[in-house]
Amino acid sequence: ASRAVLEGRIDEWCARVRGEWSSVLAAGRSTDEPDRWFVRLQGEEKETMTVWFLLGQRTLRHETYVLPTPATHSDDLMRYCLRRNERLVGHHFGIGAEDALHLYGELLLESLDDAELRVTFFGSSSN
Repeated sequence: ASRAVLEGRIDEWCARVRGEWSSVLAAGRSTDEPDRWFVRLQGEEKETMTVWFLLGQRTLRHETYVLPTPATHSDDLMRYCLRRNERLVGHHFGIGAEDALHLYGELLLESLDDAELRVTFFGSSSN
C-alpha cells in the first residue's frame, strides 16, 4: 500500500478507537512529527499511559514509557526485564530517554489492518 493509504489507515484507526474504546482518552496524529501518532489510555497503576507509533519504511514501530529507573534494585529490575524479553512476542523492554524503562515493538506494514492493530496494542480483538 502507498504511504498515503497507510497514513489514512492509521488516522482512521485512531478515530475509531477514540470513539469505540472506553479506555482510550485521546488518539491521533502528533502535531510535532507527521509520521507519528499516539493513543492515550486510562491507566490502572498510573493515571494515563501513552503509546506512540512511528511509521517507517517497512514497519509501524510503537513504544510506551513504563517506569523510571528505580533508585534501588535497578539491576534486579533490568535482569527481570531481560528475562521477560525472551517470552514476549512482538514486544521487548528497553532503556529509553533518561534511562527509563520502555516497552517497544513493531508491526510489518504488510499486515497493518484494524484487527492486527487491536491485537498488537490491546492484547485482544475486542474491548
